[in-house]
Amino acid sequence: MKYVSSYFEVLTEKRPGYTRFCLCLSLFFAFAEFIAFDNQLMMLLMKRPPFGWSDKVWTVFTLVKNGCYGFGMIALPLFLTFVSWLGKDSLMIIVGVSSSAACFFVISLATNTSEIFMTAVLGVLTGAIFTGYKSFLPRMVRKDQTARLSTSKSLCL
Repeated sequence: MKYVSSYFEVLTEKRPGYTRFCLCLSLFFAFAEFIAFDNQLMMLLMKRPPFGWSDKVWTVFTLVKNGCYGFGMIALPLFLTFVSWLGKDSLMIIVGVSSSAACFFVISLATNTSEIFMTAVLGVLTGAIFTGYKSFLPRMVRKDQTARLSTSKSLCL
C-alpha cells in the first residue's frame, strides 16, 4: 500500500506557484483526450446511414488515421528541432488539441466519406499531443519523481 500511495503523492505534494494545479489539470486534459479517442463510438456512427461503411472501409480509415497519428508523433517534434522557439512541448499540445477539436467538429458536420477521411489526415497534427505530454509533464516534477508521475498518468488513463 505504501508504494501505491507514493504514485498519488506526486500529484498532491506541495509545489511552488500553480505547478500542482497545472500538473493535475494537464493529467485531466490527457484523460479527456484519451476518452475522446474512442474508436468504438466512431465505428458505431460510421456504420449507420448516411455513411453505412463496410468493415473494409472502416479498417482502411483506421489504418490511415493511426498512421497519420504515428507520423505526427515523429514529424512534428522533428520539425520543431529546426526552430528556436520556447515552449515547444506546449506548442505541440496546443496544436494537437486544436487539430483534435477541428477533427471532431468536421466529423459532427460531415455528410460524406471524404470529409471523414480528411479528419484522418488532420491526425498528423493531432499526433503531437502524445509527444508533447511526454515531454511537458516530467518538467513539473523532480527527476526522482518522473517514473512515479508516468505511473500515475498510466493509472489515470
